[in-house]
Amino acid sequence: MLNYLAVDNYVLLKKVRLNFESNLIAISGETGSGKSLLLETLNLVAGGKLSKNVKGPFTISASFDISNNLKLIELLNNKDIDVSDETLIIKRVVKENNKSYFYVQGMPLRVSEINEISNLLIHIVGQNSNTILYNSENQLKLLDNFIDDNSILDKVKTSYNDYKNTEKKLEKIEESYKTDNEKLEYLKFIKKELDSAQLKNENEDIEILDRLNIIKDSEIIFDNLNKLKSNYYANNDFSVKTKLKDMHSLLSKLSYLDSPFNELEQRLSSAIIEIEDIVNECEEQLGNLSYSENEVDELNSRLAKLQKLMRLYGPSLKNVIEKKEEVEKSIDNSELAPQEINKLKKELEDKKQVFIKNSKTLHNKRLKCAKELEKILTNSLKDLDMKSCDFKIEITDKKESINGYDKVNFLIKTNNGTNYAKLEEIASGGEVSRILLAILSVLSEKDDISTIIFDEIDTGIGGKISHSVANKLKNISRLKQVFVVTHLATVASIAKEHILISKNIGKNTTNSCATLIENNDRVVEIARMLSGQSDSKNALNHAKELLGINN
Repeated sequence: MLNYLAVDNYVLLKKVRLNFESNLIAISGETGSGKSLLLETLNLVAGGKLSKNVKGPFTISASFDISNNLKLIELLNNKDIDVSDETLIIKRVVKENNKSYFYVQGMPLRVSEINEISNLLIHIVGQNSNTILYNSENQLKLLDNFIDDNSILDKVKTSYNDYKNTEKKLEKIEESYKTDNEKLEYLKFIKKELDSAQLKNENEDIEILDRLNIIKDSEIIFDNLNKLKSNYYANNDFSVKTKLKDMHSLLSKLSYLDSPFNELEQRLSSAIIEIEDIVNECEEQLGNLSYSENEVDELNSRLAKLQKLMRLYGPSLKNVIEKKEEVEKSIDNSELAPQEINKLKKELEDKKQVFIKNSKTLHNKRLKCAKELEKILTNSLKDLDMKSCDFKIEITDKKESINGYDKVNFLIKTNNGTNYAKLEEIASGGEVSRILLAILSVLSEKDDISTIIFDEIDTGIGGKISHSVANKLKNISRLKQVFVVTHLATVASIAKEHILISKNIGKNTTNSCATLIENNDRVVEIARMLSGQSDSKNALNHAKELLGINN
């Protein structure tokens, strides 16, 4: 419950400090005094949107006792927010540039987190809340709030999301398959072209260029390699091979004398082996120098083909090979797509059946709950002096959605012998206010929200009906903390605490004040609400009577 509110510099509310100790608080004041401003501060500290007409800077702080709000305590613990003392303090600071900062227990939070917290903390029923009842989706949500086992609601939502996600996946693959199918012939053409090229490796073009360069310089290469061979193998005592052999023989004769000569002999032996290896490789290159004009033509033709492919799919032969692999994979995927599509179609049908099954279970629960709720609300409306009223909840089929296949309409007949009709077609403003009050009085037993704020829920209501409304609010306050902005003396008189909003007009300033009134001040305010005149003797006596009866 809300136990403290502090406001600094919000529009006309320059400084407000209010402590709340009871479960039923009335807020009253003359038209234009600023009653709505006090509610706006509560809405803003709960994460509400700031009006464009309101300028900062201002600060709003609210303290709540959350000892009985187990869901909220669990949420806060999950966010590592310390509520060991079971007190929650929310603060909103709005700077001159209208940028807002939220703090919970002194820790900064995003507005989305504040909204998540306030949804379990406070419910503001504004002057436009009656229109909520006219919307079929809102009526469905209200009905679902009465279902004891919420697990079926979660099952319907989960199975719907599974079903729709699979449907989207199938649509994507089918669209992709359609597109791929149109490209398939082109891909097959590319594959055929690349297959026919019989690519050897990613360096084949470089190898061909090297071979052509060798052929181009073959005469020079042949002459030099041939001279090298001749010098090495010459049939006389001056050949390189003979001279190296003589040198090795001389060193061998010295190797036994001292270790340096032994090492030199080994190095020369290694050098002779390396030189012979070089000569042998040169001989192999001489063998490769044999070529024909036909070979040159074939090499140039092959190189031209590779260069064409590199222009189309390159720039390198490595890219061409990668393109070939990519095309082959795309073709394989296209050919496998029908199998994947058939598999997904079966999966989609299975998931749809799960959703239908869960929706039917939820539908039956809603039917049962609707019958119970019809009786509860009809009786509750009779308590609000709608004696001839009969409430009916109509559930019909509609297009599938995350909530199943049900469409809900709240129907009412306000007089015997008349037909059921939608609320907006038959109920007056005062009747709709009472219907909303009846629903909220039942809802108060179902949720964990600790504070409900009614902003002129008694609009369009007067006379003896106001006593019924007052009693209903009093009943709700047994389970919840109730704030009610009211123009009815009967409603205000049942409150345990009474806040008066008044306007002070000076020469250059106008301020609104929020004051907890007691004793004679409260009698005077109740008298004003009764007659419009706070000094009317009859009104004052009536006010005392109301306060005496109700307190």
